[in-house]
Amino acid sequence: MRYKASWIWKNIIYVQDMLKKGACYLVKDGSCIRIWSDPWILSIQDFKPPIQCRDNVLVHFVADLISPETRTWNMDLFQALFPPSISNEIVKIKIPVMTEPDSLIWVPSMSGNYSVKSAYFTNQRRRFTTITEDKRKVWKRLWASKIHERHKFFLWKVVARS
Repeated sequence: MRYKASWIWKNIIYVQDMLKKGACYLVKDGSCIRIWSDPWILSIQDFKPPIQCRDNVLVHFVADLISPETRTWNMDLFQALFPPSISNEIVKIKIPVMTEPDSLIWVPSMSGNYSVKSAYFTNQRRRFTTITEDKRKVWKRLWASKIHERHKFFLWKVVARS
């Protein structure tokens, strides 16, 4: 991001990054999910397999990993493409019998639907899980202090920006 980017642009980029980290595809027919770049494995970090594709294997979409006749995972390909730990997680993904298009879900929400509320709480969790123990002590002392609430809020804003 550019150094002199506007406040609005910086926040748009921040929200875009948050949306990317919280979105994941539900595998149905696998035709639009790119194996190596799209998030599609819910049970692993970042929802993407580690890249270790060999040049001679021409497999790019999740649909290439599904046997079209039986609508099951092609286990022979798994051994060539993924480590056993990733293969085990992929096999847990249920493929619907009827083909339907893949759908993108919002993982932080129980329903899988995006809402401003779930994005807000995701953002709050993301911001406050990175607080160090030292900062946590500062916050506790600040909020427990016997100064006016307005001053506490001002000091909190100053410290939070540093």
